[in-house]
Amino acid sequence: MKDEGVPNYSKIDSTRSDRNRQGFERQPPWVPDETTDIFVQMLNYIHDCPVQSNWQLVRLPEGYYWSSCKSKLMGESQFSFLELYDL
Repeated sequence: MKDEGVPNYSKIDSTRSDRNRQGFERQPPWVPDETTDIFVQMLNYIHDCPVQSNWQLVRLPEGYYWSSCKSKLMGESQFSFLELYDL
């Protein structure tokens, strides 16, 4: 008999010792971005997320601290791990 109201997590049980469950694939399939247009579309989506009405974190994309948008506008990166690209 199945327990009512108890979720079945067996599909996401992990075999790793550092966690009980794994919600995402360990190595998701890589889809190469073959065009600059798609890259720009994805970058704009990422920059616009903090501005969206459901989040309303900032008024302008460059106002979000963790966004690379400000770095792109200034022409220099505020983060050591961020590489700027000319599109």
